Amino acid sequence: MTGSESGGDDLRVSDAEREQTVVALREHVAAGRLSFEEFNDRVGDAYGARTASDLQRVLADLPSPSPAAHEAPRRRWWSRRATGAVRRFVMVNGICVGIWAAGSTAGGMHAFWPIWVLIPSGALLVRRVCAPGGPEGVAHRRHEHRHEHRRHYHGDAGAPDQRSPAETAPDRVVMSVVFADIVSSTAHAVALGDAGWRRMLDSYESAVVNEVRQRSGEMLFTKGDEFVAGFASAAAAVEVAFAMRQCANALGLQVRAGVHAGEVDRRGTQANGIAMHIGRRVCEAAAPDQVLVSSTVRDLLNGADITFAPAGEHELKGLDGTWQLYEPQRKPVSSR
Repeated sequence: MTGSESGGDDLRVSDAEREQTVVALREHVAAGRLSFEEFNDRVGDAYGARTASDLQRVLADLPSPSPAAHEAPRRRWWSRRATGAVRRFVMVNGICVGIWAAGSTAGGMHAFWPIWVLIPSGALLVRRVCAPGGPEGVAHRRHEHRHEHRRHYHGDAGAPDQRSPAETAPDRVVMSVVFADIVSSTAHAVALGDAGWRRMLDSYESAVVNEVRQRSGEMLFTKGDEFVAGFASAAAAVEVAFAMRQCANALGLQVRAGVHAGEVDRRGTQANGIAMHIGRRVCEAAAPDQVLVSSTVRDLLNGADITFAPAGEHELKGLDGTWQLYEPQRKPVSSR
């Protein structure tokens, strides 16, 4: 039986179809239907999908895009701008023709001089209404021209983009990410009570944030007992993973931590992509009080003051094959 005979849901999907699903997920994040953490999980599932049914499950509880829903507001906005352009054209030229008519009535027929206003204003009207993208496209191009002007003449190329995340393309950067989870957090919360557990979490978070800042990193997000940080340096990421474990131990807690390095999409303060998904899965593979890293991190730190003990091959949820993980350890200081 061929693939087409066995049903379309069992057909293998292409990389392009996976990317289309990720684009759809980004739109749902922008619409507020998915949290950033849910988005990262689903992106990993999308990239790991093998069949059409796998991709359908990623979007199963999300509404399908409605072209009409997007086009209707755009058409109404287009119509308002077109009506305004026509109104201005009629008003300006009506005044000119009225002045010409009044002068001709009082002193005889004069040359129709309003033609010199009608021609350029008519050309402008046609450009605004009939150009690609209509009035919306003209307004957008004008906005882009002003933005380029400011960037060129005022030197703010490095200033933060004030447009919404849905309007800005993400930047692709290499980042080392650390994921850390507190072990048995529910049991601790029950034992300490809500107020006591909150105070302990606040103490832990304060210590972790301080460690991250000292190593020029940034906190990407926190969710309950999960803490995620990003770094330009793989060595700094591993050191902070060690520090997270030490901060937790000082409070009588244990954590599991995972470190991975790869390309991520940066959009403002957010970071997402398959590298983030791998980092979380590496963390999930760690035992209590254990730090694990991917082979990518080990390769980046070849020759550093850190040794790596093989921690076995692991199947990471949503990813093909098995992944060799390593447990980093600081090299002992030799005594003289």
